[in-house]
Amino acid sequence: MLTARERSEAEVRRALSKRGYDPDTIAVVVQEFISKNLLSDARFAEAFAEEAAQRRGYGAAAIRFKLRGKGVSPELAARAAAVSPEDEEERARELAAKKVRAMTALSPDVRYRRLAGALARRGYPADIVSRVAADLSRHEPRAPGDE
Repeated sequence: MLTARERSEAEVRRALSKRGYDPDTIAVVVQEFISKNLLSDARFAEAFAEEAAQRRGYGAAAIRFKLRGKGVSPELAARAAAVSPEDEEERARELAAKKVRAMTALSPDVRYRRLAGALARRGYPADIVSRVAADLSRHEPRAPGDE
């Protein structure tokens, strides 16, 4: 389980519990993994946040929410998901730019609604959602390489 990717302590506890191990055994095993540096919620949170932002296009709020769902403390989740407003807007623009390419036949107001919905579902703040969706829905999407 630990060789495939980083895991949270809660994930390991749940997996061992599902396999029928008693809570005392689970506590000993988890503590042993932590002491040997095989298990770290901080390392897991950083790896998860980076992957969620880069590959899935999630905003900081969605990353924090997902980390909390995986048993990471609120403090670690907030630290791992922390990003400057400028970087978060840049991520939102990259995601929206990919999505808007498939919307060439749609009217600007439909493009706006769809882009805003996609960005909001990915956990971007409302001000970034409205600004990015407005900017990208106003202009006709261009194919890559068009100038």
